[in-house]
Amino acid sequence: MKKVLNASIARIILSLLLLIILSAMVGLVIFAYSFLSKTSEEVGKMQTEAIAVDAKIQSLLASKSQLDRNSDTVKKAKNIVSESKLYQYQNQIIQDLNTYADRAGIPIKSFSFQNEPTTSAKTTTPSKQTSTSPAGVKSTFVSIQLGDHIDYTKFLHFLSLIEKNVTRMQLSGVSISRGANNHEISIQSLEVKVYTR
Repeated sequence: MKKVLNASIARIILSLLLLIILSAMVGLVIFAYSFLSKTSEEVGKMQTEAIAVDAKIQSLLASKSQLDRNSDTVKKAKNIVSESKLYQYQNQIIQDLNTYADRAGIPIKSFSFQNEPTTSAKTTTPSKQTSTSPAGVKSTFVSIQLGDHIDYTKFLHFLSLIEKNVTRMQLSGVSISRGANNHEISIQSLEVKVYTR
C-alpha cells in the first residue's frame, strides 16, 4: 500500500520543520546575545582597567620628566645628605682632638679638612711604608693649627693620645721648629689622617 502525500500534509510537515528551524535560530540568537553582552561587560571592565593603567603611566612619565628637569635640585639634595654625614664625622673628629689637646694642655687654634694631605708637612713615617685602607673605609686629613710656644713634652703627650685613640686617627705629618725656650717648640703644620666609613 502506497502512501500518497497530499498538499495539506506536506504543508504541515514543512510548517513543523520551519517551526523547528525558527526555534533553533531564536535559541542561537538568544545565546549569541547573552554571550555578546557578557563579552561586552568584560570588554568594558578591561577598557576601564586599561584607562586606569594608562593614567598611572602618564602620571609616572610626568614625574620622571619633572625629575629630569630638576636633576640639579636632586643632585643638591643628595649632596646635602652626604655633606651632613661628613659634618657629623668632622664634629666627632674636632671633639676628639679638642679632648686630647685639653688632656695634654695644648691650645688648638683651628682645624681644616681635606681629602689629600698638604705637601708642606714633613711626614714622620718612612717613605717605604705604604698604608692601605680596608674596603669600605675612607680617610680624610685634618690639618691642625696649634697655638704658639708649645711645650715639647705636652706635644709628645698630645701625639701619643692621637695615636692611641679609638676613632683610628694617625699622625700623617708634622713640621716643627725650635722655640724661644729650651722646652718649647713652634709647630708650623700638623696633619692627622682619620679613617671613616
